[in-house]
Amino acid sequence: MSLNDRASQTTSQQVASAVTDLVRVNLNALIQDAIWGLLNRPAWNVSTAAVAPPVCNTATVTSQVKTTATTQLYVNGVVTSLTATDPLWTLTGGNLAAGFVRKYLLLWDATTATTVATVLQSLSDQPIVTTAAAALALCRFPGSPPVNALGIAPAVVGVLSITNLTNPFIPGTTLLGATGVTAAYRDGPDVNSYIASITTP
Repeated sequence: MSLNDRASQTTSQQVASAVTDLVRVNLNALIQDAIWGLLNRPAWNVSTAAVAPPVCNTATVTSQVKTTATTQLYVNGVVTSLTATDPLWTLTGGNLAAGFVRKYLLLWDATTATTVATVLQSLSDQPIVTTAAAALALCRFPGSPPVNALGIAPAVVGVLSITNLTNPFIPGTTLLGATGVTAAYRDGPDVNSYIASITTP
């Protein structure tokens, strides 16, 4: 075998190895996401649970977010009850520029008798090129929400989508009903954006 043939074979092997590693990483992410989704699914999506969704909405303090109904969720595979709470979440993160959209996962980890709640911001803000709906469809999150210091993976109570048209949106300060701001809520996970795997559109 010539020196050129050996070099070509080595390059082919390196490419094949890199592709295999990429497939392995994505398959691992897919498996982890699937397991997390099973262990932390909304109980109102389970037919035998017969419970209402939380009905996430803008809180009385309109820079914050609340739940308006008592519900149940699976947290680490255990059914847990979440009472209606106003407010439950305060938004965090950097400012959202005018002409951009962002999503938040509204999370709860059930570590106390009341609530421990956090928000997870989408990976990057998306510009409104055609429509806000098209921009929001491009918002992506990391894979399964991160495990907290107690080793608990939080459940997704809902998803908040923010469309900002006029002024910089300051999380936790700007009112969710301010001029140029549209806040839309979904109960439970958004299947098109919360799983960061090869199956995500």
